[in-house]
Amino acid sequence: MIAAHTLVIPNDPVATPIDVQRLDKYVGVYELSGQRRYHVERRGDALVGGAENAELTPLITVGENVFADSGSNLGILRIFVVEADGSVQRMLVRRKFADLTWLRVP
Repeated sequence: MIAAHTLVIPNDPVATPIDVQRLDKYVGVYELSGQRRYHVERRGDALVGGAENAELTPLITVGENVFADSGSNLGILRIFVVEADGSVQRMLVRRKFADLTWLRVP
């Protein structure tokens, strides 16, 4: 055998149940470097998110403040950083353990 190739077909993670009252604190617009914006909205008992002027897609709950992009083969996690006062001002986007920090804007 000269070479071998292994392919992993990604699947969405199974959603973890959380108190849906927490979802409202994550809703908002987050900005990266003052140029790119990501919108998070609540629809029923779930969150959806997407880039400005793009279709919003479901976010899958994988922890109290951690969500995965539905249908993404990149394994992107969105971590909403909860401050000591309970507010959320940042969202970390983790791709293969490399973080980008998006700041919440009014």
